[in-house]
Amino acid sequence: MASISSRNSTVASSKSKRGKICLNGVAQRRAKGIKHVVEFNKYGQPVGKVAAEMQSYIGLLTREHVKINIKTWKQVPDDVKEVIWESVTSSYEVPQAWKVGCMKSASVKWRNWKHALRKEYILPNEKDHVKLYEPPQGSGISEREWNQFVIYCISNDFKNLSDEQKERRQKNIYPHRLSRKGYAALAEEMKDELLGDENIDRAIMWKKARLKKDGSVENEDLKKVVEKIDERLREKEQGDSTKVDGFYVMRFMKEIVKACEDVDSISVASLFKKCEYSESEINEVREDWAGSIINEI
Repeated sequence: MASISSRNSTVASSKSKRGKICLNGVAQRRAKGIKHVVEFNKYGQPVGKVAAEMQSYIGLLTREHVKINIKTWKQVPDDVKEVIWESVTSSYEVPQAWKVGCMKSASVKWRNWKHALRKEYILPNEKDHVKLYEPPQGSGISEREWNQFVIYCISNDFKNLSDEQKERRQKNIYPHRLSRKGYAALAEEMKDELLGDENIDRAIMWKKARLKKDGSVENEDLKKVVEKIDERLREKEQGDSTKVDGFYVMRFMKEIVKACEDVDSISVASLFKKCEYSESEINEVREDWAGSIINEI
């Protein structure tokens, strides 16, 4: 089994390298008093290139300020959380309302960091505790903090909790494949494919997030849901076409009703001779029908 020192090219060193690059860029801008503006979508989620950089910066901040021997995010001191938020707002233009979103992002990145440390360093050396005495080089973790983290990770309490979480994940028959991307970034990528209907767009993104690269699905349960979404999209397309044609039908009906006053003076064929109508004519039909509906309420 490889020792911890020989495994440092994986989690700790790679994250450290990315972190240094991100930190250097942010530090240089802050020294010049420059803040990058973060773009948000209609759901209040950060999107775009600047948002991606900010998310990486939040991950760096959590690894730097939040100790791994703390068991849950709720136990993280408020002053530590405030340091993270102040660091973000001093480097990026974000609304105060996004503070909750920032803390949520930080908590997820902190849990992912601890999971990566367990997976890469603790589990492979679980039966050889001597290799677990020292923290990974370049991780910035103190020996005391690391030892407390290791003791908890190999305890029965943690193993029981881990087994419960594994069982919960196995029950999820619709796992997504977004990795670090998230729905906000996916929506930004798919903005030209979305239809502007919130419910339909959510269904489209839900489907996209669960397809493999070759367009296939993971299991039969997921396949059934994807087929239902596709069926609903077809109905949506047909429904929109029907609505457009419906204005012309209403226009014909209006002329037919008027013609009923003198049936002998007009032929049925002449009613359908005209096939194009101006926007003002269509708006007139809309107003007539809207008025009749209001009167019936």
